[in-house]
Amino acid sequence: MSTVDTYTVNCPVTTTTTTTISPTVYSYSVRLTNVLATICTDPIATVWSTSVILTTGDTIYYDSALTTLVTGFNYVVDDAGAPDIYNLDPATGIIGADTTLNC
Repeated sequence: MSTVDTYTVNCPVTTTTTTTISPTVYSYSVRLTNVLATICTDPIATVWSTSVILTTGDTIYYDSALTTLVTGFNYVVDDAGAPDIYNLDPATGIIGADTTLNC
């Protein structure tokens, strides 16, 4: 009678882990308006962005989860930053060109 040897082979198991990195979110105190003449005295609002410094091309949001765009306003100025007043796309919350005016 023949003998059969049996062996247990431990093969390594490969596991792939996917990590999602969320962007850093910054809050800003800004003034929002549709009337340039009043922007420097309009109430301060808190907005959120992934940009370290608010500038042309940045999108601003009402919440830190970046789900609610700032809409309905034509102008924005960073109350604590540079006094430059920027155009604001009222439909997308994207900061446009510097108006060359400031507070």
